[in-house]
Amino acid sequence: MVACGTCGRSVQNYVQFKCPGENCDEKIIRCAVCRENENPYTCPKCGFKGP
Repeated sequence: MVACGTCGRSVQNYVQFKCPGENCDEKIIRCAVCRENENPYTCPKCGFKGP
């Protein structure tokens, strides 16, 4: 299993996308709960913050 980058929970159903930060190739993993609640996330590599 993988962990949500926002809440840290182990999840099976998640979305994964490339960090939208400039020149960053880090993959962001978000669980459905954090996405639905629009909980903020921070890229661990470049510090980009998103909703």
